[in-house]
Amino acid sequence: MSIDYKRFIFSEIERQSDKLWDISTALFDEPEIALKEFKSCKLLCDFLAQAGFKLEIGLVGLETAFRASLGDGSPTIAI
Repeated sequence: MSIDYKRFIFSEIERQSDKLWDISTALFDEPEIALKEFKSCKLLCDFLAQAGFKLEIGLVGLETAFRASLGDGSPTIAI
């Protein structure tokens, strides 16, 4: 079975658009100093955790660095 990943991603963005807009607005309204993005990290990680992502927080010696994973195998997407 072949999945049209591009179509799936676009439909998820559309489905989550209100929440994504709220997150974007919150990040814009409360900018944080580099390497001190604690509110931003929490906001993003909370959203991803609610969506079912497995989170690793505090990577490479940075408290606000994180990796979010969902599922196994392909495709692998990193941002």
